[in-house]
Amino acid sequence: MLVLAEGLCQLKWLWFRDPQPMLDLDRFDSASRGPWGSFLLLLRLRPHYLATFGAVLSIVALAIDPFSQQIIRYYSCFPASHTESAKLPRANNYTRDAVPRGIGNAELNTTLATSIMVGAMPDPPINYTELMPFECRTGNCTFPATDTGEMFQTLGLCHRCWDIANLIQVNNTNTSQGWSLANWDVGDDWNFARRPAYVGENAIPHEADNNSNAMYWSRKTLAMRADFDDLITVDGIMLNVNNDCDVESSEHCPKYPWAFRCAIYPCIKTMGAKILNSKLEEKILSTSSLRRTNETALEVTTSVNLTWSLATHRVLRNGAWAQCNPSWNPTSSESVAVNSERYTLYAGRSERQLNVPPSYYPSDCVFSLGYEISLGINQYLSWMFDPSDTAPYVKNGIMNTFSTRGPQQYKAIYRAGKATLATTDAYFAQLTSFITAMMRQRGEHAPDNWAQGQVLVNQTCVGVQWPWITLPVFMVFFGVTFFLATLWQSLRKGVFVGAWKSSAVAPIWAAGLGGGIRRGRKSDIQNGAESKRIRLVEEQGAWLLRVEEGIFADRRGEA
Repeated sequence: MLVLAEGLCQLKWLWFRDPQPMLDLDRFDSASRGPWGSFLLLLRLRPHYLATFGAVLSIVALAIDPFSQQIIRYYSCFPASHTESAKLPRANNYTRDAVPRGIGNAELNTTLATSIMVGAMPDPPINYTELMPFECRTGNCTFPATDTGEMFQTLGLCHRCWDIANLIQVNNTNTSQGWSLANWDVGDDWNFARRPAYVGENAIPHEADNNSNAMYWSRKTLAMRADFDDLITVDGIMLNVNNDCDVESSEHCPKYPWAFRCAIYPCIKTMGAKILNSKLEEKILSTSSLRRTNETALEVTTSVNLTWSLATHRVLRNGAWAQCNPSWNPTSSESVAVNSERYTLYAGRSERQLNVPPSYYPSDCVFSLGYEISLGINQYLSWMFDPSDTAPYVKNGIMNTFSTRGPQQYKAIYRAGKATLATTDAYFAQLTSFITAMMRQRGEHAPDNWAQGQVLVNQTCVGVQWPWITLPVFMVFFGVTFFLATLWQSLRKGVFVGAWKSSAVAPIWAAGLGGGIRRGRKSDIQNGAESKRIRLVEEQGAWLLRVEEGIFADRRGEA
């Protein structure tokens, strides 16, 4: 604005090289004082392109001034603390929380059993992440990660579900319609006793009254998959209705049978996570299944000391992949004996007899689930989904899918006759996540081996919004252009009045009251004006400035 004001004052003297209305002195002076005067100069001055350009710049400068405040932005930022660290539960090994109750039996402690029951309920009141006792003082934390977001690995339980509707058999009679999943054997010398599962009218064998219509039936089975070794597998058969059926009056809707199989197995979960506003958010990025230490075993309840384990070829350490390089002899850093062919924990004598030498891995490269806790989880889930003392089904006397009677975990899967493979998969994902949460926080060496992260501290930061800075940059550019053009015009016409171009005394002095202006400094005019006295007088009804003759003393100090 200073450049514009000084330039307009200089142009005032160029303007009066030719005869001009005296009022133009006021117009130029007003224009040099601000946008309003510049606006009036545009309206009243006949074309003077350079002065017009300066006046327009003065107006535009006022218009963009509010936008200039957008250049600087204050915002909340979260730099990492250099004195604190965050911790998030993870585990390599899990052996606690189960107590042996005789040969082939184990009982879970109350903490884990309660967590499983909550995860098995429909719409649990909490998310599994609320079971995680993470350490994050500010409530905002992050963890080091690879380029693809992988932060840490942990032992847990995974699941897999698939449709087995092709295994459904029709059990129609003259008076009823029903379906079942029949029992079947595994091999010639081992029989896994599965109870048949029934749905339909009068489908429950030991009930003969009108309340014997089974709508959903659950049982324990085996996955028999080559891609993972299951800890427990559950079958379910049910009578479903179409999506357009009102379930509250579904006794009038057609029913059709559907069946699923879901396997639960120990695994390694590769995770991404963040803590925002004291809320943990996690994402499973990949999984790897553990293997049975005894590869010939079929089920933990029939195989003593059966465990699951896996030695990995690489492991995440502080958010970066590191190779797990085994040695053939135990060392202080490679101390865990592993079957060098199956990459499971070394079982000892039986494997020596098979001439399978052990290799030794770093402890953080080996993940394992102990026998007693495996047995306890299997038996607890068996009690939930294939109990021997209660009915493993939900029923209704009038074939209504909504007002059924039976355990809540079955109703959570059944969804009033509108279950799908997607909803069943989501249910078992919820169940295994609750169990995994307890495994992570109660694994061996907790909390020393928990994932380490950064604590983010809330601060106020200042940022520059670069697009907004273009407006003042353009103003500076055009202002410099205006200045150079005015300077060139003044030198070309020989009217460069110097430092006194904006002086209020200069017009009076140039009008003859001071004897005219010679080229010089502003101080020359000021010194000359200091020695002259003028007075505003009224003569013949008009006011005049009259110069008083003589030299007066300096009276600036008088009141």
